[in-house]
Amino acid sequence: MPRDGRKKALVVGASGIVGRRLAEYLHSQEDWEVVGLSRREPIGGNDVPRIAVDLSDRADTTAKLGNLSDVTHIFYEARFDHEEGQPEPIETNLSMFHNLIETLEPVARKLEHVHVGSGHKNYGLHSGPAPTPAREDAPRTIQPSFYYQQEDFIRARQVGKSWSWSTARPTGLCDTAPGITRSMISLICTYAAICKELELPLRFPGTEGNYHALYQCTEALHLAKATMWMATEPKCANHDFNITNGDTFRWSTLWPKFADYFDMELGPVQTIDLVEHMGVMEPVWQRIVEKHDLVRQPLDQVALWPYWRHLWTPDWDIVSSTMKARQFGFTEFVDSEEMFFQMFDHFRAEQVFP
Repeated sequence: MPRDGRKKALVVGASGIVGRRLAEYLHSQEDWEVVGLSRREPIGGNDVPRIAVDLSDRADTTAKLGNLSDVTHIFYEARFDHEEGQPEPIETNLSMFHNLIETLEPVARKLEHVHVGSGHKNYGLHSGPAPTPAREDAPRTIQPSFYYQQEDFIRARQVGKSWSWSTARPTGLCDTAPGITRSMISLICTYAAICKELELPLRFPGTEGNYHALYQCTEALHLAKATMWMATEPKCANHDFNITNGDTFRWSTLWPKFADYFDMELGPVQTIDLVEHMGVMEPVWQRIVEKHDLVRQPLDQVALWPYWRHLWTPDWDIVSSTMKARQFGFTEFVDSEEMFFQMFDHFRAEQVFP
């Protein structure tokens, strides 16, 4: 353990939406020392010390991490890059996790906890209707998932050891960190800005069923607080937890309020392929950038348009129960409606969107 008695966290995937916010949050706490792990530096940078490593390369992992003997907490939030809408490579993701744990666990003599990030894909809610609200003890789906294999690996590895593990399963992650294109906040703001520039109403571009289905979000900072709680609360040892903002909503309730916020007319649901329609909007976006003196960046670096299919086409409720986390002592919550408008305000203040 570090000489001053502080806990030392290794945050793996420190340039992503979850890992970045977690690393920054832990770094702000007086009793934590933090090292971030990622192949690329977070866009915009931050003050968190970082090690650049390719976890898919066992030799690189061993060479760069094999001497981190003072790590007390490992937070694994890494995922191998994949094309939106395509299956995530299970073997590569599992190999990355194996390389890290098999390198660090034998040398980290003061290791206390290993946390593994997960999500509502554990319940198959990304691909079809499933029983809701989803609970942590729900049976696994027939679909293969690297989440399952990572969880099985860490559970087996922990048997007989002094350290513990935990997993968090969020839904609909939201954050305002720069450079995160797989973001519903960026998607909404960019889509609204382009529609407004074209003098069109704000139509919901997803399906009618999705417009009226129940949905949940998880603010990344809220998840970071919950993750630190899991890693330090003894009652949480060797448990899985759903973590969401704690409320549910329907896009049909929020979309009219979004139209008011952007000072636009509300239009009807109009299901369109945003990949196709936004693929020709670069000139319109650059016109918006010039008109409002926004941060200069191409449209494909502002929002990941294929993400709309994951977000706005499922015709079923996507809801997880957070009762277990509350019963174990995590009682914080976030008002999702307020969160959206606070994040919109933040992006406007930063001149990212008009």
